[in-house]
Amino acid sequence: MPFEVFDKRAATASKYPMVSILKQGSFTLNRAAYKLLGEPQMVELLFDPDEKLIGFREVPASNPRAYPVRPQGQNAATFMVAGQAFTKYYDIDTSTARRYSVEIKDDILVLDLKGESTDVTGPRSAMKSRLGKP
Repeated sequence: MPFEVFDKRAATASKYPMVSILKQGSFTLNRAAYKLLGEPQMVELLFDPDEKLIGFREVPASNPRAYPVRPQGQNAATFMVAGQAFTKYYDIDTSTARRYSVEIKDDILVLDLKGESTDVTGPRSAMKSRLGKP
């Protein structure tokens, strides 16, 4: 029987739309979330403080509140949106990187901060904390 070559990128890619909030406050969308939103070049960030919902909406580059959606590498499986100022302004906890399921509502990709999430702090962070490094 012939061997198959393992592609770690395929193994980590989720078919379900997910957005992560990283420790520095940036957002990463997986390919499924990016496609669900229409593969935008620019988005604006929205927040519902009562319901604790974060929204991402496609906007033209001419929008003064537009944030670029940057692919992470060639053939990207993740797409980054800067969010440090946003998460600080709305006092969103970024002490641990977390991944959330998202859905589309009225052309807005919605992340519910009250919903279930997964800790996605990488192995390098865990190693640094075990070694007592910042």
